[in-house]
Amino acid sequence: MSTSTDIVKNTMAGLWTAPTIASRTSTSITVSGINSFSDWIIGELPTPGFSGLTVSPSITYGASSVAWAAR
Repeated sequence: MSTSTDIVKNTMAGLWTAPTIASRTSTSITVSGINSFSDWIIGELPTPGFSGLTVSPSITYGASSVAWAAR
């Protein structure tokens, strides 16, 4: 995990937003503009993986996979 690429999101009433990241160090992320309590998540986005592009194309993003028929 690297704080240089991590994202920060919070949710309130079912709406996810991204606060402004004020600063980052190797061990912390500081956000600004917080004016109430809510649920937060900090982490990295999954990197999409591509496989079988010549025979049976599929894309895996996190826990979800998408496949389509080759033309």
